[in-house]
Amino acid sequence: TRFHRGNVLVVAGVVTAIGFGAIGLATSVWQFMLTVVVWTIAEMMHAPLVSAVVTDLAPTELRARYLGVASTCFSGAMMIGAPLGGMVLERLGGHQVWVASFAVAMFGALLFFAVRQRLAVKPRAASQDQT
Repeated sequence: TRFHRGNVLVVAGVVTAIGFGAIGLATSVWQFMLTVVVWTIAEMMHAPLVSAVVTDLAPTELRARYLGVASTCFSGAMMIGAPLGGMVLERLGGHQVWVASFAVAMFGALLFFAVRQRLAVKPRAASQDQT
């Protein structure tokens, strides 16, 4: 709660974009390892907040449903992303995969930026939490 959730998600999106985009520029094992460290830090910033943000935005009686839909969307993206990335890799080459990954991550960061004010921590009333 020390940091504004929306701002942390924006920064995580930008750091993710930098980490994935840098893979396209890496030429040595150490550079590849550094890119993994960068996007792993971004994941560590992003992952704990996703469920909290979904829970905060959901009406109390629909929290489980909202979390289920968010989880399904994440799983669906993972399921679609790998084959799509493989097709881009096969047809256009590795550099294009990482350029596209950079662009998609930056677009996500821009979306978080657009809605960041709605993602602030808002204390719930005591009666709402006792359902």
